[in-house]
Amino acid sequence: MFSLTATWFTDERLFYQFRLNEILVSRSYNTFSAMFGIGYELDAPNGHGPLTGGTSDSVSSGNEITAMAGWTEVNSLRSPGAFAYGFEYRHGFRRYIDGTISWINEGHTQLNTRSGAAAQVWLRRSFFNDP
Repeated sequence: MFSLTATWFTDERLFYQFRLNEILVSRSYNTFSAMFGIGYELDAPNGHGPLTGGTSDSVSSGNEITAMAGWTEVNSLRSPGAFAYGFEYRHGFRRYIDGTISWINEGHTQLNTRSGAAAQVWLRRSFFNDP
């Protein structure tokens, strides 16, 4: 599994995110997805960028809600597609640990219908101006 994410933070707690995911498997369909999302930081950051903490007890990313929308494209001779969407809630537990709960709906096509929930724990490290 490969994943790449780019996030742009504004001064008004909004952030924009572009995410690419690719899953390569040996006994099923390979999957590639590209999603664009708009998020809102529930906890106010100290300035431009994500909420960061300065001590080992501080919360790394606070609370964030993200809504994502995209298009599911099934690679077949007729290439049917469907509207896809997702929602995500992210909470920072400690400086380097975040947790995420997500709901993703890949839409309904003639070949498949996929939707479901996911929960993840993230080990994270801030860069640049994080003390």
